[in-house]
Amino acid sequence: TMELKEVLAEPEFRPKKTKPTVKINSALHTYIMLELSKRGLSQTLVAKMCGCSVQFINLIITGRRTSAEIQNRLAVNVLGHKSWNHLVWCTLKLQDTLYKNFTMKGEDDAM
Repeated sequence: TMELKEVLAEPEFRPKKTKPTVKINSALHTYIMLELSKRGLSQTLVAKMCGCSVQFINLIITGRRTSAEIQNRLAVNVLGHKSWNHLVWCTLKLQDTLYKNFTMKGEDDAM
């Protein structure tokens, strides 16, 4: 059998490309961005408040990365929710309310 160094040295070796661990949820992203905007907070300031880089905050907000610790800091310390799960629940509640109030009559039947 080949050792790892030998496999990596092979010219035809291609590292496996993996998809993000979480699907990007546009509703969650939109909700967080609205909440940050309402408070006048930039991602740079949020990153400082959460103790991480701006790039990592952006990855968290867009759903391309997860970190229980940073997600909780964002939800609790920055946005004032009880937890990350509570933030997600509020997003789903808002999405449901918007869907119910802004769906045209008969539009559900067409889908």
